[in-house]
Amino acid sequence: MSEQIAGGSLVDAERELTAGSARRASEMALSAMQAATTPRARADAALVAGRALLLSGSVEVGRGLLLSEAADAEPVNPAAAALMWAHVAAVTLQSGQVPPAQEMAERAVRNAGCGEDRVRVLCAATLGATLVAGSRTGFGGRALPDVDQVLGVVVPGSDSWLLAMTMGLALIWAEGYEPARSLLVGLEARNRSERSWSALPAVLLALAVLDHRLGRWEAARRAADEALDLCGPAEQATTQPFVTAELATVEAVLGRADACRSRSLSLLDSPAGTHPSIRCAALSALGLLELGLGRFEAAAHWYEVLAAAQPAPERPSPGVMLWEADLVEAYIALERTEQAYRTLERLEARGQMASHGRAAAAVIRCRAALTSDPAEAEALFCQALDHYPAPVWTFARARTQMAMAEHCIRIGDSDRAGPLLLLAAEGFEGIGAAAWAARASNKVAALAGDSAGPTVREAKGSVTAGMGSGSLAPARVPVHIKMLGEFRVEVDGQARESGDGVTAQAVKSVALAGKVPVEELVDQLWPDADIDVGRARFRSLMARIRRQFGPIVERHGSWVVLAEGVTVDVGIFERMAQEAQKAGAAGDGEAGELAQQAAELYRGELLPTDRHLDFTTGPRERLRRRYLAVVGLAADIACRRQLLETAVRHLENALAVEPYDENLYLKAARILAEGGRTSEALSITRRAESALRELGVPLSPEIRELQAKLRRL
Repeated sequence: MSEQIAGGSLVDAERELTAGSARRASEMALSAMQAATTPRARADAALVAGRALLLSGSVEVGRGLLLSEAADAEPVNPAAAALMWAHVAAVTLQSGQVPPAQEMAERAVRNAGCGEDRVRVLCAATLGATLVAGSRTGFGGRALPDVDQVLGVVVPGSDSWLLAMTMGLALIWAEGYEPARSLLVGLEARNRSERSWSALPAVLLALAVLDHRLGRWEAARRAADEALDLCGPAEQATTQPFVTAELATVEAVLGRADACRSRSLSLLDSPAGTHPSIRCAALSALGLLELGLGRFEAAAHWYEVLAAAQPAPERPSPGVMLWEADLVEAYIALERTEQAYRTLERLEARGQMASHGRAAAAVIRCRAALTSDPAEAEALFCQALDHYPAPVWTFARARTQMAMAEHCIRIGDSDRAGPLLLLAAEGFEGIGAAAWAARASNKVAALAGDSAGPTVREAKGSVTAGMGSGSLAPARVPVHIKMLGEFRVEVDGQARESGDGVTAQAVKSVALAGKVPVEELVDQLWPDADIDVGRARFRSLMARIRRQFGPIVERHGSWVVLAEGVTVDVGIFERMAQEAQKAGAAGDGEAGELAQQAAELYRGELLPTDRHLDFTTGPRERLRRRYLAVVGLAADIACRRQLLETAVRHLENALAVEPYDENLYLKAARILAEGGRTSEALSITRRAESALRELGVPLSPEIRELQAKLRRL
């Protein structure tokens, strides 16, 4: 009877853990341990209890429980023992202790040898991650299981958490970005479909880290934001500080100073701030923020605090943040050359131990900045730039271009510096790194002999004219207007209240068209007003817009135009989508990457709360069709590359926009069927049947034929 009670408690605990109630799951699993009457049942309960404790934030308690039970479980329940050792190895690796994590992972694999495929694959993934972390392999292909093999055995919930924080991150550390994305996107889709909220925050965190590595800062911010929202209700006390640290780093790049400082300092003051990886991330974020703002003393301070807390390890953490390179940059700006050389030596040692491509590029950039030979410096800077191909590595490229320009200034070659600074500023602006763009533009202004920082376009004009041949206008504050999925105006990285309805409508109209005739805008806003009344209201409106947002729209004669330098997400999306489609038509190898980047920029339909406004109807449909075209292109390319999970994810995104398109269902089902995932393919066809039933339309013969074939398998 007690065994039945224990079994029931364990089933309930698994259910609670999958749903995200980690604390409740740990209580139930501990009760099941106490009620268990056989060593095998106790081991099963201990595994669930340990996982739940690790997830809920009681890391040391969970680790201790798993360690104490794993050895006892080996003779009676080797599969449970294997997973216990794997989980302990994962959390040990997460804290940066690579050798002991590897020993535990090897023990997990030994116990998994006679178990089912699922246990063997999970333990192999954990061991592979420790080998990658210990730099025992180059790219993790020899150390890690195949991505499709892992996705074939993963169970949504607790096991996904293990995989997301070990194998997915190991692929990122090993710079296997495409398989990492395929794995993590597959895990995300599986956990969403099964409503497994316990694992999803960790998966989203890993996706944010991946997008961060690849310079997709807005995508990283969105993934981390969602992960943070889920951490609270899902009781993710272990994952939450890692997500917060990731957000702080992204905000440092985007120049969101208050948010970055608040998150970083709160982490450092919390118990999580003692964790080496979290402390490193929080201090690095503060240093990176100050570096972008050009506050070199403050940047050096934070990195020196970090250096004092980071003794040189036997092997560096595989997720090593290249903060030494940032400290070298700060020291060079402060003319503390001897300290810069010492820091570079430490970075070189780390890079060699980690066999880390990004570290190698950072070392080359620092060497170039410190050399006094112009020819050698140029060769090294160009070598560093070769490590950062466009468009993915925009931030790293722009930083390297700015470092090259600053070196030119130090050796007296100002003519060469100006164009490099403009390239850097444009790169920074393109990814929303406002503070870094301002830093580059201000240097252009200084070269031009003006103390006020220009916009990038203004700075470009001054360089073209010969650096200083004319006066420069005062700096404009960066403004970005979002209209896809929501309406928001961001001034200097901070969202502004949208104002009253008429003010917002005017900004939307001009931002969407680029320019609108004054009379047309007046008629659009006040269709029943007398012409003189309308003109008076228009003058008042322009004053309100200026007070609310600054000079983001201007009157040029009979037109109202979007001010120079204001960016709009609609325009950015359309330009990127056009580039992707051209690349696809030309058979360009970068077409898939471009299509995916374009698709990520489409955060929802145009102005969803303004469907009643006539001027939005045509553009809304045009943008929707453009999105479906690029997401379809991304799916086709992923399918050709045998990245089936990625292809299906793109098709699911398309179905979210066009839920009644039978061809999308058919394509997704065929891809899944070809991958041997019969039940999922059949589920897609049923969804198609349900959607078309709503329209009163029968299924096509192609889907019916596929459905019948799948049922026979």
